[in-house]
Amino acid sequence: MALLGSEEFGVQEVEIASLRFGPNGAPTLHERDAGYRDTNGDGFDDGVSLYRTEEAGIGMTDTETCLSGVTLDGPEFEGCDTIRIVPACGLGFELALVAFPIARMRSRWWSRLRS
Repeated sequence: MALLGSEEFGVQEVEIASLRFGPNGAPTLHERDAGYRDTNGDGFDDGVSLYRTEEAGIGMTDTETCLSGVTLDGPEFEGCDTIRIVPACGLGFELALVAFPIARMRSRWWSRLRS
């Protein structure tokens, strides 16, 4: 996720630990990995942080979500924008592949127990 900075909004003024993403308000995945860089080439630093889509409550068909937080001097903010979900080959995908064989093994084990 990139929080875009501008002339009116300096992302370095955001309390990283206060960021909450999505309907469930997920915290930053790794605060130490959050950082600043110009992601859109406009000359202003942007805040970049990572979140787990499941923890954030974002579904594969969602097209919009919000980010909220607090600035270092106190005011709260919230911004919403369009999103694009990109499927990844990560833990969720691996679990989907492993779940069926485990279920079949359990079924065979349960049948042997019952006979």
